[in-house]
Amino acid sequence: MLTTTGLSHVALHAKDPKSLSEFYNRVLGLETVGYSPNWTATFLRSRASEENHELAFVASAQIAHFAFKAATLGELKQLYAELTAAGIIVRATQIQAGSVAIFFADPEDNLIEVHWPTPLADRKPPFIHPVDLAKTEEEIMEILRQVNQ
Repeated sequence: MLTTTGLSHVALHAKDPKSLSEFYNRVLGLETVGYSPNWTATFLRSRASEENHELAFVASAQIAHFAFKAATLGELKQLYAELTAAGIIVRATQIQAGSVAIFFADPEDNLIEVHWPTPLADRKPPFIHPVDLAKTEEEIMEILRQVNQ
């Protein structure tokens, strides 16, 4: 069983992610650190030295989620194996800029992300690249290096 290293971020549904981000910038002093094309998702933070982002606003309610961190890639791979063995549907496994992530739902269909922030974190703007967590750690790290060039 995975023991997370803490809550990483929350992604909330927003009708207008750009306007809502501007509100949080103005009222709470959060910094907008990224956004997707057409402003369908925005990423904000208050602790630049600790997190890439702590809050996200997404235009699609289907991808609203909360995220936890795994300490190592090995632990993330172990979680993937345990989820699949238990029959829990893994909705996605992917590289997101410098992290490797698993997405799955709890029994009430709340989307959960667990990710491992790699040594390559924060090198590029947000992007998504599928990855097979059944691969070895070495193979996953090579994919990470390739997509982060």
